[in-house]
Amino acid sequence: MEHITNQLRDPLNETTRKVRRNLLAASLVGLVTTKVGLIPTQITAFGIAFSTSNLEELMLLITAITVFYLVSFSIYIASELQGWSLLTKSKHLDLVFERATQAAPSVKKLYGEQVAGIQLDLMKRNKLTKPIFICRLVVEVLLPILISAYSITQTLSIDIVALYMP
Repeated sequence: MEHITNQLRDPLNETTRKVRRNLLAASLVGLVTTKVGLIPTQITAFGIAFSTSNLEELMLLITAITVFYLVSFSIYIASELQGWSLLTKSKHLDLVFERATQAAPSVKKLYGEQVAGIQLDLMKRNKLTKPIFICRLVVEVLLPILISAYSITQTLSIDIVALYMP
């Protein structure tokens, strides 16, 4: 049963979650500046006023930060999913070998049939775990990637001059 619960465990570790959070935050900043038009013209606490060229550089900086977090998140996700896949496959093999070695000698001759029976049993048990895991991947992986890609395209295509009239 541990094999099945491992499939439903959280596929992302703490570092990956932090990178995803930062990716979504950077994407949100990019989308707020482009879609809502909340582009800072000055930072009064530091006495800084932005010109049009400075704002363009600010948008490039937001884009670069978002791209950095997108690449980092993609690398972490690839590593996490590979580890999860290896874990579930190794647990599956351990279960098959455990059941095969515990079988009576007369059954060991029918090892191939037993393996097929074990695989059928596991397929029945895993029937719901895979769709649930895929739904989690869509929410936790695919949506952040799509949101950040949309944010990157929007921040690269913004016309600062049209939005900023000093």
